[in-house]
Amino acid sequence: MVQLFDLCLNQLSSQSHYDFGLRALKSVLVSSGNLKRAEKKKMADASKIDAAWEENILLKSLCDTLVPKLIQDDIPLLQSLLAGVFPGSTISQLLDPVLREQIILLSKKYNLLPTDSFVEKVMQLNQI
Repeated sequence: MVQLFDLCLNQLSSQSHYDFGLRALKSVLVSSGNLKRAEKKKMADASKIDAAWEENILLKSLCDTLVPKLIQDDIPLLQSLLAGVFPGSTISQLLDPVLREQIILLSKKYNLLPTDSFVEKVMQLNQI
């Protein structure tokens, strides 16, 4: 994670709201701990917990906390940085069909164009 945050700091565009320091790292780790505890409660068989499972939890937490803060142009670069540090990983999309449908309905009501990127960003902001 520290390597990934260093790469993000050095290679992503310079934005005043970007934070790749210890505070951001702590928020990702706290979020992953909460997510891990929640996922453990849902599991019937605790023997399925391994390093790959924990890595997936960490990546989901990273996507939930870091991606919403990024500008659209930096997301593909983050994807390539993620693949370099965690081979085979991808940025997870938020899956909430009810929320997605409501965003689309309200966008149309207020004469906004509900493009995929707009809907995704609203969902990410809701996640934060």
